[in-house]
Amino acid sequence: MVVKAALRSKDFFEYPEFVNFAKNGNGLSALELGCGMPYNLFDLHLKFQYNRLQGVDILENEKAIIDRYRLHNNPGFPRDIYSLKDCYHEYMTYLNINKSEIPKLLDKYDRDFKINTAYDVTKENVRSLGVFDLIFLVDLLHFFPFKESMELIGKIPECLNENGIVVMRVNHEANQSMTDSQISKKIGERAYENRETGGLVYLFDEKGFLEIIKVLEDNGIQRVINPEKYLNRDGVGYEAMAYIGQKIS
Repeated sequence: MVVKAALRSKDFFEYPEFVNFAKNGNGLSALELGCGMPYNLFDLHLKFQYNRLQGVDILENEKAIIDRYRLHNNPGFPRDIYSLKDCYHEYMTYLNINKSEIPKLLDKYDRDFKINTAYDVTKENVRSLGVFDLIFLVDLLHFFPFKESMELIGKIPECLNENGIVVMRVNHEANQSMTDSQISKKIGERAYENRETGGLVYLFDEKGFLEIIKVLEDNGIQRVINPEKYLNRDGVGYEAMAYIGQKIS
């Protein structure tokens, strides 16, 4: 498995193989499972003209998604924003999108975006969401025991159009932000409980990640990017592992 420097949030948009696929996005569709604040979907709409963008998240409503993002990722995020459409507006302003273009893009939001909240991917019929040209599974699988992750992954090939792309990232068992004893306590093999929230995470070793990939590749997915692992921010141990595959009959 190739080792790379610490993972930045937008790395997937810097892979030439991913960009070459995504740039043909006019009229294409994308699904993000566990989307949270859906910046990946925002970027596909802004930079690659995707016009069918769906995200699902277990949190109960859009305000809960925004509150969680503010708490864990950006404490300075504006307090007067209550919808993901407003977040999209804020993001375009941050990117210095031409002011004359912003109203046009916002007009497209209600038509092009669909965000399902209170959606548990382990209990809902993911296949009923439809088929897509691109599926993101980024920083999601660590919320589920390994068996449930395997069951979810087994559904992904059926949700991809021919030549569709799946982008996957999982948190490594040595991820310091999840294993630090001041943050979490270990409750099982690669399983941790957050001391503040009580939330559980189930981290991946390389063997488990390759098993997940095998499920995809046994069902018509071919590697576009070989599995990679990323160093923690301080260069000690690993933070995450990633993979990109394409559905080829």
